[in-house]
Amino acid sequence: MATPTRRKSADERREDILAVAMERFAQVGYHGTSTEDIAAGAGISQPYLFRLFGTKKALFLACDERACDRVLDAFRRAAENAPGETLEALGRAYYNSGQHERSRVTFEQLLELDPSAHYAHFALGQSLKQLGRRTEARTHLRLAVALSPTSEVYAGALARLGPPKKT
Repeated sequence: MATPTRRKSADERREDILAVAMERFAQVGYHGTSTEDIAAGAGISQPYLFRLFGTKKALFLACDERACDRVLDAFRRAAENAPGETLEALGRAYYNSGQHERSRVTFEQLLELDPSAHYAHFALGQSLKQLGRRTEARTHLRLAVALSPTSEVYAGALARLGPPKKT
């Protein structure tokens, strides 16, 4: 007599669907992927897929959230080994993608680890400048110049900020 197979829970099915959907969306994009294909790949019916996720957009956003979680986990693991280097790389990525508030927070964390990190003062100054916080930006740019007086990049950034406004 054959042993009965255990039915997967909704959470297990959800994980299966996310795995298939992430692969399909990565291969052919949102518009090139059908929910029928995802359901077939996960071994479920299309109506069950919609019962779990509601819409194709909701499924796509769940995949996006999963991908972001994986990236954050990777950064956290890396930070455990070399926090300064990881924070600097993360801060640069945030700044270059226009996420200046996240960049500011990241460079502040780096400065908590190493208050003499001249690049962190420079980058924090640049982030604060982008956020319209010019007085604070000036302070960090001046610190960057003081810590690395031969850097033309730091001196130039401070000069471009202009003189402090008189109140």
